[in-house]
Amino acid sequence: MAGLDAAAHMLQEYAAGLLPGLEVLALVVVDDERAKPTKRIRTRIRELGGTVPNLYRLPWQQAWRDDPYQPNKTAARIASRIESLTHKENQS
Repeated sequence: MAGLDAAAHMLQEYAAGLLPGLEVLALVVVDDERAKPTKRIRTRIRELGGTVPNLYRLPWQQAWRDDPYQPNKTAARIASRIESLTHKENQS
């Protein structure tokens, strides 16, 4: 929940105009364990998802516990989508 709270804090600062030059394009949430997230966590993710243009979810990644730079196809697809969003923002 601490990571979601940190994301919420940053999004509040962004909404208040306290982060000039920053454009929030997406929120990426990675499950912090194998078990299904609790109802409280799922609710918090939905709440935060309503405040950002795009919400991406990644399941638990055991390999990232020891090596956070371990390649992952789903993470690569999400990164590619977000990169394409940056190009759209720059064209506007």
